[in-house]
Amino acid sequence: MIHSRAVLVSCVLVAVLLGLAAAQPKPKPPPAWPSGFTMQQVGYWPSQGNAKTNSTWWYDYTNSRHRFDHHTLRNTPLNILANYSAEYWIGVRLSLSLSLSLSLHLSRCSSHPLTSLHSIPLHSIALRCCLQNTLYMYNYDKQTCIVNNLGISIPTPNWFLTNTSTLGPLFQYLQHEDYYYEVVQTSTPGPYYRQYGPYNYYALSGSGVPFRMEGPGTALGVVVNDWYNMVTGTPDPSVFTLPATPVCNTGTFEESMEAISMSLLFARLARHPRHPIHSM
Repeated sequence: MIHSRAVLVSCVLVAVLLGLAAAQPKPKPPPAWPSGFTMQQVGYWPSQGNAKTNSTWWYDYTNSRHRFDHHTLRNTPLNILANYSAEYWIGVRLSLSLSLSLSLHLSRCSSHPLTSLHSIPLHSIALRCCLQNTLYMYNYDKQTCIVNNLGISIPTPNWFLTNTSTLGPLFQYLQHEDYYYEVVQTSTPGPYYRQYGPYNYYALSGSGVPFRMEGPGTALGVVVNDWYNMVTGTPDPSVFTLPATPVCNTGTFEESMEAISMSLLFARLARHPRHPIHSM
């Protein structure tokens, strides 16, 4: 009898918990980023002695460009990271609109009245492409610069909303310094480094302000980027003026991708010829 009651109580508790879980409203996806902002980023590499960098990020999606200034606060065991470095990603867009039409001339015949020349529009095609998507990676310690036109550009403002596989639960709390914040999560697979896992994006559940990104890595492993102090607005154009020195030399795609993996790890998030262009 006692065993039967215990089983009954357990079943009731399970039913109640399942009912509560089903009754929970699904969290709303976080909003897309603004087209321009400035933000602080603190990056961590847990598998590399918790190497830590502090960066300022200027983002200007309207003009297809962004810039990072990086300062290493705690290096890897092998001192892989430069103490001071920068990343400029400069794009140039070209927009075209094409209209195709088909002209038909119907001549006089017994079954049709005389008709004039008709122009029947088939469809219009709007094309947007980038003439240039150039990445400049500066290492100020060594006074070197790698430059390459990668054929991909900066992340779209809604990269974490496209092809999203999972949405994190409500009441998830993550820590920034000494405080915990309620966040909402999206998880997005990428075409690069899939074997290392998805990109997990977190935003404050109330305001939607970017909070954190966890991305798969290559040489340095998983990177965790914490974001602070977002200021919305297009950055001053002078921010994207390239330094006079050091002189940049063309690097290989692999060198540039490895350099990206040490900073933002957004290769998956960029627009690429093999993947659709996502717009707001």
